[in-house]
Amino acid sequence: MFATGEDVPPELFEYILDFIDNTADIFGNSSVVMDKREAGKCALTCRYWAQRCQPRIFDQITLRSREDVYELASFLDSPLSSVASYICRLKLEQKGSVLATPWVHLVPTLLLPKLSLVNHNPISLHLENPVYPGSIRSIHGLLPSSCPAFSASIKHVTLKDIAFRSFNHLAHLVGELPVLFELHGVNLTWPTSEVVTTLRTSTSLAQVSMSGCTNNWSVILLVTGPRRRACKDSKKGAFKLELDRTEYTFVSDWPGIIQRNASIVNILITKNRDRYHLRVQNDLLDVTPILHIVMLEYGGVMRIDGISVDFAHAMLPLDTVLSYDWKAFDEYVSSLTRLYKVTLGFSTQTDVARFVEEVVNLKLEHLRTMDKLTYAIQDVGRIKRWMKVTPGADLLEGML
Repeated sequence: MFATGEDVPPELFEYILDFIDNTADIFGNSSVVMDKREAGKCALTCRYWAQRCQPRIFDQITLRSREDVYELASFLDSPLSSVASYICRLKLEQKGSVLATPWVHLVPTLLLPKLSLVNHNPISLHLENPVYPGSIRSIHGLLPSSCPAFSASIKHVTLKDIAFRSFNHLAHLVGELPVLFELHGVNLTWPTSEVVTTLRTSTSLAQVSMSGCTNNWSVILLVTGPRRRACKDSKKGAFKLELDRTEYTFVSDWPGIIQRNASIVNILITKNRDRYHLRVQNDLLDVTPILHIVMLEYGGVMRIDGISVDFAHAMLPLDTVLSYDWKAFDEYVSSLTRLYKVTLGFSTQTDVARFVEEVVNLKLEHLRTMDKLTYAIQDVGRIKRWMKVTPGADLLEGML
């Protein structure tokens, strides 16, 4: 008796499909990307396998032109098609001269009413090297008419090879996306001599990266300014991250302290109850320290509660760390009125001792007097963890 596709146990079949999945993203998080050609071959095996493969094949659809939109719409309109029930995400890619024939506005009119997209990442947008007269400052400016339903569904945006007339135009474009969660900017340019105004940004913006832009550190402006009022669908993940001027000055001047113009800046914001954690890493090559900031809300304004600087992650030579502008660091940090402590993480206790001797005792007068400095080294056992250490002591005092 011959075996059929239905004789393969469902668990084994799903395991087979897992082997043709790939995982990767710029922040190192796992995200499933299906090799659809291989999955399509599996779907041709028999009707049973087709029913199993199609949900994965159509889970995310990439559209690159008006023709793609019309073709997908025709599939959705067919009474014999069940494709609509499988589509959870749309990825829209507009590159170069394709913008001469606008088509993105067709998505909310022809496709969205027929789909039940997931809430956490319904639409991602990729704009690259647009052929557009004048300066782009709004996604709606690329369309024949304004489409609020379109911008209200976009949670992931990649902007590449775009010349903005002003950084404010970039900030305006980002700010008009009410549920934007993740933003990547690559090779973006704008004039360097301009007065940057504070514009409202998305309440949900939590992951931002800039690479090869006029000033990658300008990304700080996009995440620490006032936030839009949370819309009904985004209140659960809303951030309120408007910093006090003193706190903002410290964060924005951090690159001057470590004396480096970063080729890439990555920022990750997480929220744990009433605390916000801001992780700033300014190079994927791990040649600069990672800045961690813990923030609390006091009287309606965000204040920095704790600062930690991870030197061990980058495996920096201690001489490089000693060359930073620590007097400026002392001035900035000591002015933070709500600051509870500053933690500096090193690779070895020897580094801690030398840092205290050459930096703390000579250049960190205010922080030393305020007794807010703590030190840690990374325990590289089976599980990496930070252990508190006292300069000159041989024993580790406990896990941070």
